[in-house]
Amino acid sequence: MSDLRQKLDLQYRLIQKNRIISSEAIIRVSELWKSVITSQFPHIQTVDSELIKTTIKSKLRMSNDEWSKYPGAASSIYSYLDILLPIVNHSEGVVQLSEWLKDNDEARERWGHWFLQSLKVWEDLLERNWLPANWFSAFLYSEDLQKIGDGKRLIFDLNGEIRSFEVDLIKKISKNQEVLIIVPNPNWLDRYPEMEKKYQIPRKVGVEPKSEDVNLKPVTKRFPTMLSEVKEAVNWVREKVVEGVPLAELAIVAPDISVYWPVLEKYLEVEGIPSSRTNSNPLGSYLPVARWLSRLQVELGNISCATLEATLFSDEEVVEFETFKKFYSTIAEESDLTRIRAV
Repeated sequence: MSDLRQKLDLQYRLIQKNRIISSEAIIRVSELWKSVITSQFPHIQTVDSELIKTTIKSKLRMSNDEWSKYPGAASSIYSYLDILLPIVNHSEGVVQLSEWLKDNDEARERWGHWFLQSLKVWEDLLERNWLPANWFSAFLYSEDLQKIGDGKRLIFDLNGEIRSFEVDLIKKISKNQEVLIIVPNPNWLDRYPEMEKKYQIPRKVGVEPKSEDVNLKPVTKRFPTMLSEVKEAVNWVREKVVEGVPLAELAIVAPDISVYWPVLEKYLEVEGIPSSRTNSNPLGSYLPVARWLSRLQVELGNISCATLEATLFSDEEVVEFETFKKFYSTIAEESDLTRIRAV
């Protein structure tokens, strides 16, 4: 199972039906990886991830390199190691990635240094036999595994919460015992191609994916920081401009573009890309409108301290109904106004 709630729910159902079940019959996938580590790699000592980060910081304090003094250097090494662990724990993986970086200058300049530092930290952790729980699956990915438990059939129900290397790990386990992966099929997958690939990975193990025209579908990406979003957006605009797409047909849209704009504008300026932004104010920034919305919330029964205070202790000077209606129509249909008789 992917989480504790699912585990307890299924345990309850089976106990209601069978009266008694084995404690190991239903476990979270993290518990499965832990049991494999304990039984097949007894020399490994499970440590907290914070201890790993503290150890990295201690090593950086003793370093004379200028980059090691930068804030967040230890966190960066930990993050890169979290991503690259399936590779750095594999001897051939390290060799292949090193050769690949030699032929890719841009990647080498961006994160090649962090790869080397991550490799050094990992070698130190191996000497200490330290491994945090959240790295169990990545560690097992490159190790030779025996049968798990008594070699019984394993059923994985991970609700799409599965990383690509975990699919290969499960595939490796399936060589020694029977494995079944249950994958959900939500009706919204066709609208999010990136999520669709994630959900279909277990079904397509060993099958080459077919090329798709991604231009016909929306693309969903996740970024660790807002700055990463800005860089990706500017890079996308630059690529489209190079392809000959007119600037008038390009748009960068955000729920609140004003939050991004100070940095986004500078990045666009550096790239030589002209831009403009329409100034807008949030609807809730208008005090009379905020009072009307608070009153609507109270009338609907959605009472909170803020809405009640705005309704009871505000002065009688409110916006005219027609003005309010004009504002309100931007977030609801006109027919919605008839739901509350007081309005």
